[in-house]
Amino acid sequence: MEEREITKLSFFDSIIAFFVEPKELFKNFKEFGGSFLNWFIPIILVAILSLAISSFYFKSDYYKTIMIRKQIEKLNYSLQEKVSKGEINKKQADNLMELTQKNLEEYPEKYLNPLILSIQFLSIVVFMIIILLIISLYYKIGLGIILKLGELKFDILLNIIGMLSWYAIFEIILAFILTVTTGNIFSNLSISQFFNNYNYTFLYWGSKLSIFTILSYYILSYAISIIYEIDLKKSVLTVFSLWIGGSLILYLISLYFTFLQNILVQ
Repeated sequence: MEEREITKLSFFDSIIAFFVEPKELFKNFKEFGGSFLNWFIPIILVAILSLAISSFYFKSDYYKTIMIRKQIEKLNYSLQEKVSKGEINKKQADNLMELTQKNLEEYPEKYLNPLILSIQFLSIVVFMIIILLIISLYYKIGLGIILKLGELKFDILLNIIGMLSWYAIFEIILAFILTVTTGNIFSNLSISQFFNNYNYTFLYWGSKLSIFTILSYYILSYAISIIYEIDLKKSVLTVFSLWIGGSLILYLISLYFTFLQNILVQ
């Protein structure tokens, strides 16, 4: 039987293949490499969606009140922990709480300023690109060492991991629908969002337990197994081990550099 000729997929064909025929997409990556648009466009859409939904919440008195209340509850939990550990005294905690509450009440009006929104948009895009590059480099090194993939191309990993942002887009949309239907704010669909528990350890590890996050790492495993002709079980075990190991290292670092906790857990 004559083999079908492989042609480079266009951007839109790549999106369709990602959901319908991922195997064909990954074979295409192997043959032709990736495309800048494959990872850049999803990042732009995540930034737009995040800002649009946040603006919707801030324009609504109901959701704005819930957002401020949740932030205050989270801060209050954090301050109480610091007081109990002797890191700050009660007066300092009360002053911080009062100042934060005042800033939170003024924040929505400032946030909706077009200039501030533009800066927020650029900040999100730049931050996501940096994170994408770091994650791609981490998996290139990790997979290269464990699976001995010396020929593992950074460009291909960048495209695969970048396209996983499509799952993040669906998660953001579903979380918004859940918010509107229940009246309670969900920023994502991880386990931590369904409990009023502000313990950092719970929030950090609970945020990892999302069907979309787990699916993303499975698809990354599947892509590696297809492109580099590796046993799928071996690929899954390696990718998930790197994910858990990397998460653990980041968690331990954040316990020392506590300012990272507000970045890692929203």
